[in-house]
Order: sequence, then C-alpha cells, then structure tokens
Amino acid sequence: MAAFGANEWLIEELYDKYRQDKKLVDPAWWDFFEDYDGGANGAGNGAAPTAEPTTSGAPRAAGAETAGSAQPTSRPDAAV
Repeated sequence: MAAFGANEWLIEELYDKYRQDKKLVDPAWWDFFEDYDGGANGAGNGAAPTAEPTTSGAPRAAGAETAGSAQPTSRPDAAV
C-alpha cells in the first residue's frame, strides 16, 4: 500500500463508501480499491512511515568517513 500520510483518513473514508457501494465513489478509484487492503500494511494512523536503518549497527570511530564522503582539503575558489 502506498503511504498517504496525513490524507490516509480520506482514503479510508472513500474505501468505506466503496465497500458499501462502489457507485458512491468516483469510478477513477474503482481499480485502486479492488486491490486495496484497507490500510492493513500501512501505519494506519496517518503518520508517515519510519525509515529503517541502513547501517550495520556497528559504531564508527570518531572522524571515520564513509566512501565518497571525503571533503577536499582546500576550497576551489580560494586564492592561490
């Protein structure tokens, strides 16, 4: 299911109407609601989903840099 964030309440309201009688909602929603699971896979409270951590969980040493994050030692616009 797509995350609808603060608008999830609106989707749920439309889905309830669709389940009562699909003619109560715009036909543009019909295909969407055919496969919709009623928010079972989402947060269900309108909150944005939280991101999963992408690191291995091992602490890095202070000052350790990741690949591609090294900063240049001089500025390209600095006077020579």
